[in-house]
Amino acid sequence: MLRKPKVSSAVQLGAGSGALKGGSIDIIGGRGNMEQGGAVSIVSGSSSSAVTSGSVDISTAAQTSSGTSGELRLKSGESRLKSGDVVLVSGDSNAVSGGLLLGAGKSAGGIGGSVSVSAGASSESSGGKLELKGGAASAALSMGGEVLLQGGVAGASTGGSVRISGGSSALGMGGEIEILSGASQFERSGGVSVRSASSGSTRSGDVSVGTGALLGTQDASSGSLFLSTGTGSSRVGDVLMAPGAVSGVGGTQGGRVTVSGGSSQGGTGGVASIAAGEGTSGGSLLLKGGFANEMAGGNVIVGAGSRTQSWLSYDNAVVHIFTEGGRVVSVTVCIR
Repeated sequence: MLRKPKVSSAVQLGAGSGALKGGSIDIIGGRGNMEQGGAVSIVSGSSSSAVTSGSVDISTAAQTSSGTSGELRLKSGESRLKSGDVVLVSGDSNAVSGGLLLGAGKSAGGIGGSVSVSAGASSESSGGKLELKGGAASAALSMGGEVLLQGGVAGASTGGSVRISGGSSALGMGGEIEILSGASQFERSGGVSVRSASSGSTRSGDVSVGTGALLGTQDASSGSLFLSTGTGSSRVGDVLMAPGAVSGVGGTQGGRVTVSGGSSQGGTGGVASIAAGEGTSGGSLLLKGGFANEMAGGNVIVGAGSRTQSWLSYDNAVVHIFTEGGRVVSVTVCIR
C-alpha cells in the first residue's frame, strides 16, 4: 500500500535567462472559432482538514540593483462591443469573509506610492461611474458597513488632506457634490455632521462653507448659500446658530455670531434681513441680550448705518435698550 507523502512535490515553470533579456512565459487558452474561447484557471490546492488552503502569489521580480521593478497588470481583453470586467472579490464564508486590500508600497527615503482608482472615460457618451459603498446587512439588528475616507497620519508635520470635488467642464456645467444621509422608512434618517477635530493645544480647526467666486466681469452673480431644514406636514426642524460655550472659570468672553450683508465698492451694500415666519399667527421676532450670572445682562443696541468705519458711530438714528435683572430699565432713541 502506497503512503501519501507528507509534503508533495512542487512544479516549477521557468524560462531561460539571457545576457540582455530573459525569456517569457505565455499561458494562453485555446481559441474558439464558433463559440467562447478557452479559459485559463489558476487555483491553489485545497486542504481536507481545518487548515488554510494554498495561496496564489502573482508578483514581479524584485530589482535589487538600481532601477525599477516590473509592472503587474490585470487587464481584460479589448472588444468592439463590450470589453470584459475585471473582478477582484474575496471568497464567501459562513463566519467572516475575507477582506480586499488595495495599497501602494512604502518608501524608506522618498514618497510613498499613490493609489489611483478611476472609472473609464468615453469620447462620445458619459463616463463610467465610480461607486464606493459599505456592505449591506440583511439581519434585523445589524448595521450596514461603514465607508471611511481618511487622510494619511503624520508624525510631526501636517496630516494628509481629503478633497472631494465635482468634475470640471469647459463649456457646460460643472459636476455637483451631494452629501446625503441614509433614508429610513420607520425610524429617523441618518444625520450629517461636518466639523473639525478637537485640538489639545492652541485652537481647533475652522469650518468654512462658501460658494465659489465669480471670475471675470460678466453680468452675473456668485452662487447663493442656503441653510434650511426639510419640510414637514406638522412641524419642521429648527435652524440653530450658536458659538461654543466657554467652560473654564477664568474664561473672558463667549464667541460672537455676526450676520451681515455683503459690501459693495460701487453700489449699494447687501441687505441683512431677519424676519419671523408667516402663518395663521405670525411668528415672533425676539432680540435680547445675554443672561448674566453676576454682572449686568447684555444690552440690545439697534442703530442706523454710518459713514465711518466704526459701528458705534451713527449719523442718522440709534436706539439703546438697557436691561437689568432681565427687565428693561430704559430705552433711549437718538435722532440726528
